[in-house]
Amino acid sequence: MNLDEYYILFHKNNLNLVAFKRVVECSEEVLSLVNTAIDAERKEWVGLTGTEINHIFAANAEYPERMIQAAEAILKEKNGG
Repeated sequence: MNLDEYYILFHKNNLNLVAFKRVVECSEEVLSLVNTAIDAERKEWVGLTGTEINHIFAANAEYPERMIQAAEAILKEKNGG
């Protein structure tokens, strides 16, 4: 996130001017550190593969509700949910 994006973020969230000034006055190093921390916390979403979808469909073709449950179970397992 660059300084312009911080401006937008703070205006969007109606934060007070004092908090806004403090972030803007931070050095580039501090902003870099914050962004690195945010990026480290993000996890990339892992979806279903074509093979997994085909298996779910084949195993539950007559039971749409079971297909959904099977897909949800695999997604939760893959994404730590």
